[in-house]
Amino acid sequence: MRQILETLQLREQFGFSNRQIADVIKVSPTTVAGYIRRAEVAGVDYATAVTLGHDALEHRLFPAQIHSAIKRPAPNWAHIHTELNRENTSRWICCGESTSNGTLMAWITALSANTTASGPRRCT
Repeated sequence: MRQILETLQLREQFGFSNRQIADVIKVSPTTVAGYIRRAEVAGVDYATAVTLGHDALEHRLFPAQIHSAIKRPAPNWAHIHTELNRENTSRWICCGESTSNGTLMAWITALSANTTASGPRRCT
């Protein structure tokens, strides 16, 4: 909580940029932006944060569940499976390099695992 308080103070009282704040408190600029965004969403400024105390501030900035304003539909896995089974289509073409941790690739692999006469399909 000390870093969040310091972030809010440096932003509001001194007008520091995210990069400057990150250099001072030794975190990434993305972390600073996240702290500031959470404070804005919760309606908390530096003066309010100081009076709240650490536990109350934590509950305001990090609620149990954040409700996103954007509702994204679940992927149509049946359509993805159909597309992957088309001739001359590979998992690489469908998802490209968009999966750094392989989670989506694991889902696609599980959904499209089919065995043909020549054996299981492979990424090309």
